[in-house]
Amino acid sequence: VPGDPPNGAAQVAAQPPARPKADKITLGQSVGVALEAFGKGELPGGLGALIKAFTQKYGTLHVNQSVDENPLRIGEEQFTNGLGTHSASKIRLELGGKYQLLSGLVGADAETIGTIVFKIANDKGAVLFTSTLMQRDMSAAKFEVALAGSQYVDLIVEDGGNGIDYDHADWVNLKLN
Repeated sequence: VPGDPPNGAAQVAAQPPARPKADKITLGQSVGVALEAFGKGELPGGLGALIKAFTQKYGTLHVNQSVDENPLRIGEEQFTNGLGTHSASKIRLELGGKYQLLSGLVGADAETIGTIVFKIANDKGAVLFTSTLMQRDMSAAKFEVALAGSQYVDLIVEDGGNGIDYDHADWVNLKLN
């Protein structure tokens, strides 16, 4: 047959190298069902077990990886622990009134071209933190919020007013005291 490879050899299209797949990670329990995200490793201080619910409009929450399964990078800096998500998203940390302070860094992941805004709100509806409009190549923004007996806080990412396309967001170096 014209165009067939000689001697019955199969033609194989060049394939890009496979990147390592993320592992499923079990987070906290919600109504008796284990929540799962993807990623590598665990969050320090047992923070992952406090995640009782999350929603996002695109992709899946990742632990210690960007939403596209790459290392977490904000601006020129790479981070080993945190959450990679996408706008619009909300990640609920169930605190049970046990913590006084939440701190960390936020920013648009360097793999993105979108614009985003980060917020932290508590169970009383108070917004405890709002970032400036964040985009690629900006340094991470630091936050430190008093929890004052909050039962839960929501880590919120909103689009920057231009839709959710490429709105990759990172919450990194999270610490509860």
